[in-house]
Amino acid sequence: MNMSTTQDNVLRLGNVQITFKPYISNSFIYASGTGISHICYFKEIKMLSQSSPLIKKLLVGDRRWEWIPILVARVSLGLFFSVSGYNKLFVPERHADLVNLMSEIGVPFHKFTAIFLASVEFFGGLLLILGLLSTIVAIVLTIVMVVAIATVEIEHAIPKGIGPLDWMSWFLYLPQVLYIILFIWLMAAGPGRFSLDYLLAKKLGINNKDQIK
Repeated sequence: MNMSTTQDNVLRLGNVQITFKPYISNSFIYASGTGISHICYFKEIKMLSQSSPLIKKLLVGDRRWEWIPILVARVSLGLFFSVSGYNKLFVPERHADLVNLMSEIGVPFHKFTAIFLASVEFFGGLLLILGLLSTIVAIVLTIVMVVAIATVEIEHAIPKGIGPLDWMSWFLYLPQVLYIILFIWLMAAGPGRFSLDYLLAKKLGINNKDQIK
């Protein structure tokens, strides 16, 4: 490609000619050639985007309000798992269903395993609500969800004999997948300012403003 410049501020790219003309700090660019005509005010657009809070929020968000979705997600997950674990521990019908499921899929020590899993959900959910040891709880519950997907959901929830795209659609539709995504987000974002973890970190002098909102 032939590229050349002349003294009258003309840049040629092959058969396209770009002429630079002064217009508000030399930001006016007029390009012509092969029927192309385009006007761009690069500096003005950049200055507008830098000076407009709305444009900035639309493009990169506003982390000052990140604590709200973090709080809602953490407490919602905590309520769900604490109630689910409570039912599996203390409601006879639900506990029997879990024990039977553990037995059907061949889990060793299925009665103990059922009590253990229900306890993890119940106490883990309570800790999430309080925002205490949130990252550890998120890791443990993520492992539980991965095991549930691998041993139960893929085998019983996803239809057999479907194509890969349909299989992926069914897989992503599983609620456990959504829980895992939310847990990973909470691990990265932290439990938020309205949590016992935040207060503990602040007491220990390790409050990272970039990570704990």
